[in-house]
Amino acid sequence: MSARMHEPLSGADITPESSFGALVEGDPKTTQLCRQVEEALNEALACSMNPILRNHLHVVRVEPRRRSSSLQVQLSISDIEVGRARDALLRAGGYLRSEVARSIHRRRVPELKFAIVPGDVGEPADGGPHD
Repeated sequence: MSARMHEPLSGADITPESSFGALVEGDPKTTQLCRQVEEALNEALACSMNPILRNHLHVVRVEPRRRSSSLQVQLSISDIEVGRARDALLRAGGYLRSEVARSIHRRRVPELKFAIVPGDVGEPADGGPHD
């Protein structure tokens, strides 16, 4: 991928991979929340009307950040330019957060910070999406 993948977008919820230093280890409830959010986001991406989201993005990992109200969502992309993937994520941010809200049944839905990572970092062993 290009070097542009790691550049931050001003005013966006997509952060560069280098900002992962702000992640913290979670307790069992936080770990469970991260798994629920990962499942909800993968399902939302798979069911999206946007072909970029549906066909080219996959959640690799969801991890807590220092602020308990925020989660870092790492996504891999396949067969698409990073800029197009970022644009699609920016447009779908509200939709994705609302899908998470429906799935996790919590009073407060965590803020989602997206980061696009190189495709080979978190791809499942079979090369396809994992559940």
